[in-house]
Amino acid sequence: MQPKKARTQRNSKPEKEKISNLVAESFKNPDILKLYINGFINGHSQADMYILLMQNGAPHSVLNMSFTTAKSLHESLGALISGFEAKTNHTIMVMQDIANSALPDEETFEI
Repeated sequence: MQPKKARTQRNSKPEKEKISNLVAESFKNPDILKLYINGFINGHSQADMYILLMQNGAPHSVLNMSFTTAKSLHESLGALISGFEAKTNHTIMVMQDIANSALPDEETFEI
């Protein structure tokens, strides 16, 4: 069985403009929470999934979502990163690869 290819959503020009405006307005709106994370821990219960968002090794916030939303997010982020890597001709390293390549005398952190 071959792996399933990630689906990409094709939006019409008016839909793309609507999404672009929504994103721009969201970044400008001081009432919308903006987060920066550089680590995470994820897991699931029988009903849903969670991501413990980390900032500099400390818990920052928890994001809960349904399995359907989590899988959709997975496919969307995968397509976004693959597109970026293809356009830049540069493979982004994942945190585990960086941790595995650290020299023995370097300070490392568990991801």
